[in-house]
Amino acid sequence: MSAESVPSKDKENDMAFPVAKNRILTDQERDGHIAALHALFKTKTRFEFRKVIERAQELSAMLRPDDVVVDVARNYPYGGTSIFGPLFTHAQYVPIDSPLENADERVGYLKELVPEAGGYIGIPSVAKGKIDARVPMPDNSADYYLILNIVEHVKDPAGMLAECRRILKPGGTAIVYAPNVREEHQVPCDYFRYTRYGFVHLATQAGLTVKHTEPVSGVFDVVGMALQHAIGYFPEGQEREEMTRFVMEEMMPKLEGWEKRFCSSIGENDTTVPVPDRKEFPVAYLFTLRK
Repeated sequence: MSAESVPSKDKENDMAFPVAKNRILTDQERDGHIAALHALFKTKTRFEFRKVIERAQELSAMLRPDDVVVDVARNYPYGGTSIFGPLFTHAQYVPIDSPLENADERVGYLKELVPEAGGYIGIPSVAKGKIDARVPMPDNSADYYLILNIVEHVKDPAGMLAECRRILKPGGTAIVYAPNVREEHQVPCDYFRYTRYGFVHLATQAGLTVKHTEPVSGVFDVVGMALQHAIGYFPEGQEREEMTRFVMEEMMPKLEGWEKRFCSSIGENDTTVPVPDRKEFPVAYLFTLRK
């Protein structure tokens, strides 16, 4: 058991498991950590991550002190800490690190970014597990099960969802962030992108009920993402500087405005604008599942 954890007990199963130390954030600490998350995820130009942070804040406000929240993520890259943990430690919070297969080769990946994001509060993992094979929690023990920062890196999504169902209490809720469009990253441990229909099929096969599906960002976020990656194709020099200025100063503000106007998640849709051929082109989905 980690020095930063304390024992808790599942009342129904009479089984002990470690939870993070209870901590109530001051308003200043909470605001500082949320600002650090926005800096870490570069939400000024990666609109989709705004919704993930917002959803975590919504859940934080709902939690009761005795709610058991299991959060399985790639904590290893962040110095073994849970990036959303400070929002949940007023409940019975269980942050579990599920390292990628090549984690040892990636020591330091993003670690250097966390201290630069002033206000970041690291909540150490209380255990390690394998999200698609064995998460060290009792059956029927969690009120909430969070998969917010790992799903595209999981080799066996069916195993991942089976573990989710095993650990959730009857009536318990899982929240899953699943990318639909994104560059290959943290290769070779980058396996899947998910349409809503594919993920709903997998969740249903696992015996979970999909209560809500929310598209996250839209086509203009996708365009902005591609343009930002295009900068990297230019060698250092004047042409790259011009491309950077064009993308970041001219295009990104326009794309953000169009995203807010036409697409979901970062602003109110202007439904008065007739767009007969509007199609969903989300960067990701947030799924709410129920056992």
